[in-house]
Amino acid sequence: VKLWLDAALVEYAALDDTTRATLSTIQQRLIGSTHPRSQQPSGGVTPSQLLQQLFVETPAPSDPQSRPCGYVFRSGDIAWNCRTCETDPTCVLCDQCFHASNHEGHEVYFHRTSPGGCCDCGDVEAWRLEGCCPTHRPKVNHDAKKQDEEEDTTTGVEFEAVRAARRARLKTEASLKILPSTLGPALGVVVGAAVQCVLKAADGCGVGADLSQWKIRWAEQIASIVNGVAHEEEYMLHQGRTKESFVTPHIVLQLSSAEEATTTDSMPTKWDGQFPDRFRLHLRLHNDDVHTYDEVIKALHEPSSSSSSVSSVMGTAATERLSSLRLVADHDSAERMTQHVDTDGQVTVKTYTQISAASAGFLRLKQAGLLCSVVSTPQVDMELRARTVLRWLTDLIKWHPAIAGVVTHALVDVTGGDDLLLGDAQCCAVWCEARLRAPWDRSANGDLYTREALRKLWLLQPKSSFYNQVPFRLPSTKFYKSPHALWGTLL
Repeated sequence: VKLWLDAALVEYAALDDTTRATLSTIQQRLIGSTHPRSQQPSGGVTPSQLLQQLFVETPAPSDPQSRPCGYVFRSGDIAWNCRTCETDPTCVLCDQCFHASNHEGHEVYFHRTSPGGCCDCGDVEAWRLEGCCPTHRPKVNHDAKKQDEEEDTTTGVEFEAVRAARRARLKTEASLKILPSTLGPALGVVVGAAVQCVLKAADGCGVGADLSQWKIRWAEQIASIVNGVAHEEEYMLHQGRTKESFVTPHIVLQLSSAEEATTTDSMPTKWDGQFPDRFRLHLRLHNDDVHTYDEVIKALHEPSSSSSSVSSVMGTAATERLSSLRLVADHDSAERMTQHVDTDGQVTVKTYTQISAASAGFLRLKQAGLLCSVVSTPQVDMELRARTVLRWLTDLIKWHPAIAGVVTHALVDVTGGDDLLLGDAQCCAVWCEARLRAPWDRSANGDLYTREALRKLWLLQPKSSFYNQVPFRLPSTKFYKSPHALWGTLL
């Protein structure tokens, strides 16, 4: 994944002749070659090496502000609290920053950390300037402060967060101007796609905690796999089939019922109700820092009594059959899972090949008061990719300050990519999703649309039958229950 992202960034940037020549020069210097390879700028060295050297050779604009430390704590690290300097008890310094700063006469104490959390040294919203170490202590920029005061008088804005965001954007745009002309737009496209990969993975995690949402979401994935499509546009390739011959999420939910093993006349006989190869539903248990070891082990290992909620999902006969079964048959395995949850925050309890069975397992843990979720195999794969993408973004941010600004813009932009960094002149658009030309438009210079905008455009084309083959369409994601409302069920 990281290699693909590096290669995509290089290829986008190399579309410009000047940038391609720069990349070729760097490549020749790195490999000691005297033969130009301008057509393949990444040949001979890895795209990562090429990008890193390009950013190293592109000086960043002078910045009087220091960056916060941000050291991410590992298990067993020492974190320091100072009641004189901290904004609240959650604000801490790493051991190195604490010993490099002056806290004489302050009330301080330390503790050993669990994985996660970061050092707040240099963060003006979390720590007093006088208590920061010299490396991360923000330097006062009197010109910027004067400009902020003038703008506050004009616009009435008095919030430090707004001023800080405005300054950060200006610094990002100044850094982008120094980069080669096509590298900025390339960062917008590739970094935007990488950030969206992470956000979609997080969205799936939240959806997995809500029974009504994950059932329809994973049923949609199954239907798409059985139909052999990844996006709506691909149904156009199946002109020899009728719309009724495709599987829909409603049919998936019906055929996955534990008590309904046969198909009806209204259902396509092409699918037998079995999950696609390697597709499974995974029941996860999450750490809530409330329940004891014994309570969790009991919920995992002991048989569950029948209940109305499980009966409504599985049916009476199936509920009576499963009530005597344990989620985890072996007591030692249940104990190991409980330890795993305490250490890593979550564990996969069981995998299923029926949506109704996964629903019953989900409800059994819910009835025990535990935090759980159900995710599909594609969702698990997306989370693994997201972890790799996060590591790639972390490495990339270290190379140039412009990249951190592009990542931040991708996270906070709510315009769908219409808020351009650098304006229309250099057009650094950070897209929140892929865009494509209208497939029925033969013009090579056609406009680019999001999938939602493309469907609206199709509705204005009375003669086009492009989407007529699509057998189902779920509501737009903007109408889904926000996954942020579900985080409380997971954390």
